[in-house]
Parts: sequence; structure tokens; C-alpha cells
Amino acid sequence: MNNFRLVLIFSVIIATVWLSSCKEKNVSDKDAKRAVELGELVITEYYDDSTKMIAEQAYLYDSLRVLKSYFYRNGQLYMIGDMLEGVRDGEWKAYSEEGDLLTEGFYKNGVDHGLKSVYFENGKIRYQGKYENGKKVGIWKFYTKDGKLAKELDLSLGQEK
Repeated sequence: MNNFRLVLIFSVIIATVWLSSCKEKNVSDKDAKRAVELGELVITEYYDDSTKMIAEQAYLYDSLRVLKSYFYRNGQLYMIGDMLEGVRDGEWKAYSEEGDLLTEGFYKNGVDHGLKSVYFENGKIRYQGKYENGKKVGIWKFYTKDGKLAKELDLSLGQEK
């Protein structure tokens, strides 16, 4: 799966550079789309009514896995992650309007599954813990804005101990 993600990300970068060099900006619908096929890679862009791209998806032709990207109005990446058959599946990251990482985590079949990390705007970790099939499990750690451990909670199947 990592090779697929690397190829997909590299292809998205190449396609984005190519698309940004295009002069055509004939988009008037609020949810207008432009799909571009580059070999087997398909990219669909979603625009608002001012021709600003607000979302993008990229996938390999005949694949059910999609890399979704959402953007702030200033063009900064807001959120990026994998979807499989229409639900979150794989790594997802969210960013501030300034480009700072705010959260990162993993999903399986549309629910939290795996490590989840949430950050303060200064880049220090706010809290971190693990999910299994949408339920919090194990040790969850919470930190202060200056990075010091504030507390730990031992969770088991969503129950606080």
C-alpha cells in the first residue's frame, strides 16, 4: 500500500504542476468539475463560483482507492487522506490555514483505527492515543502547550479507567 500511495502522491504532484500551467479557467458552476486522465491517473478538481479549487481527488483508473484533498479559500491544504469505496480508509491529516499540522490519524472502513495525534498551533503535541475499530484503547497521553505531559489515561474499549 505504501508504494501505491507514493506513486499516487508523485502523480498528483506532476498533474498539479501540469494543471497549474494551463491557462483555461472556464468554470462557472459552484461545483464544477474538471477530470483529467494522465495515463491511468484520473484527477477531478472541484471549484467554487470564483474559480478557486476547493477540493481535489486523484485515483488510478479502475481503482476504488481515492486520495482526497480539501483546501481553504486561500489555497492552503486543509485536509488530505485516503478513501476506499467512499469512506475514509488509511491515513488522514488536517492543517491550519497557515499550513501547520493540526491532526493526523488512521481510519479503517470509515472509523478511527490506529494512532491518532492532535497538535497545538505551536506544533507541540496536544494529545495522542490509539483507536481500534472506532473505540479508544490503551494509554492516551495529554500534554500542555509547552510540551510537558499533563496526564495519562488508560482506556479499554472506550471505557475510562
